[in-house]
Amino acid sequence: MAVPKIAVLATGLAGAFVVTTMHPVPAQALPRYASACSDCHAAVTAGVSTAVPSRTALTAGASYTVRIALAAGGSGPAGYWISGPGGVSGGPSSATVFTATLRAPSTAGVKTYRVWTRQGRRVGSVTYRITVSAAVSPIQLGRIQYDAPGTDLATRASINGEYVVIQNRGTVARSLTGWTVRDAQAHVYTFGTFTLGAKKSVVLRTGKGTSTATTRYWGLTNHVWGNAADKAYLRAPAKTANTDYCAWTSVGPGYKNC
Repeated sequence: MAVPKIAVLATGLAGAFVVTTMHPVPAQALPRYASACSDCHAAVTAGVSTAVPSRTALTAGASYTVRIALAAGGSGPAGYWISGPGGVSGGPSSATVFTATLRAPSTAGVKTYRVWTRQGRRVGSVTYRITVSAAVSPIQLGRIQYDAPGTDLATRASINGEYVVIQNRGTVARSLTGWTVRDAQAHVYTFGTFTLGAKKSVVLRTGKGTSTATTRYWGLTNHVWGNAADKAYLRAPAKTANTDYCAWTSVGPGYKNC
């Protein structure tokens, strides 16, 4: 008696279900399987791998590499997935050693990454940590002439004898539009549309004058910087933290190289 095709199909599906249930395949260490990684690794005896970053102390946004080595004894195609800020993946491959390139997060602090690995049916995981420090801006305070030469007078020459030098120590031009310079008494100068070239400086004079590519004028009619003590703050737009800071507590020579 012929067996109906529908019965054959049903029998085949049932058999396939049994085989799949008896021999589950662990998730590969690739992004599309990322959500299942922890379940897979918890359910299987893990092969131990190592993950060693090229540097453990980095500035925000800095590039670094991680050397991932699979433990001996495994077989089959291998791959990895690094879960964490800006994590990456690689494989499958016949290699047992991988080099992953990552970039440190933009926020400072100690960051922990978990590296998931798979080689054939053997999976494992290991963690590593990096310490990220805030990136140092190339825009910095240079010399501050806080005490104008000679006797302080309410004249343009005397007031403009006070100045602050702002430097771009980087290798590319930077916009200073919206940047501020302020003192301890909350007097604030805000840069209008202005770009500072690479390895260039601009002088901010306290008094009035015609601004150029190398000199800007605060426009004040009185001296602003304290001779005996004061603080200078340089701040990027929309930031509450200072990009740079410089202070003095005595008259000294009348200037400070920050």
